[in-house]
Amino acid sequence: MEALYILLHIGDQEALKRALMLPSNLKNSPAIQLATKISLAWYIRNYVRVCYLVQQLPPILACAFFCNLQNFRRSVLQIMSFGYNSKVLTFPGLKLQKLLFYKDISGVQADCNLFGLTFINENILFQKSQFKEEILQANPEMYYTSAMMHKFIPKILLECTSNE
Repeated sequence: MEALYILLHIGDQEALKRALMLPSNLKNSPAIQLATKISLAWYIRNYVRVCYLVQQLPPILACAFFCNLQNFRRSVLQIMSFGYNSKVLTFPGLKLQKLLFYKDISGVQADCNLFGLTFINENILFQKSQFKEEILQANPEMYYTSAMMHKFIPKILLECTSNE
């Protein structure tokens, strides 16, 4: 439950403080350590590390992280607009699709359009002056399909009953 709380309040100072103040037996559990690492990486805006660590989460905790997916995508796209700012160079859309957990390239294109980024031949032209800062969240999209969630249910239930 503590790991779920950390991931649902990812990057929040109070949630991180709470995680760091947990008793040792809880704080040292693998799930809480991983959730805390992810939340700290988000807090310091190391989104590449967040992407790497999220892939190690068990399904129930991954679902908690993906509740923040719209904010995650917006933050990364904004940072990339500054870091990859160019009038001619583009960033590979398929790489961005993988990095930001899009199911397909059309989701990347939809968010690029939403945030004012130019999408050319499945590549993104990042320009910081074009990024629409007034847009606070990316388009909603389920990362896991219903079929994939159905496959996770036994694992989630077995994890919950084995920890009781």
